[in-house]
Amino acid sequence: MPQLEVSWYFINFLLAWTTIWVTLIFIININNNNNNNNYSPKNENYTNNWNW
Repeated sequence: MPQLEVSWYFINFLLAWTTIWVTLIFIININNNNNNNNYSPKNENYTNNWNW
């Protein structure tokens, strides 16, 4: 029985870390997409300067 309890706590620990990492990566991807959308006109201006 104690071995099963230890494995159960370990599985819960892994599930908690996976959920935390998925949420962090999801938030970081949203922030990167928002920053890219905000900086897209500046990047278009730089590309226009290179074309001219």
